[in-house]
Amino acid sequence: MPVRSTNQISLAFQQGSREALEQTAKRSQRNMSQLMHREGLFAFINNHGKANPSLEDITAAYAVMKCG
Repeated sequence: MPVRSTNQISLAFQQGSREALEQTAKRSQRNMSQLMHREGLFAFINNHGKANPSLEDITAAYAVMKCG
């Protein structure tokens, strides 16, 4: 399982109407704010994040991603 440790995150958005991009940006900012205000480590697998995941959470999410 590949792993990368970082203290930075960035978001990329698909092209769309200005209104759709603004809504997506607001929703993403709200979700990231909620996630980042939790204590502990964060794991991101296949563009989904979770605070303080158990090893079982991580391996299950990775297995789903690998199986497609």
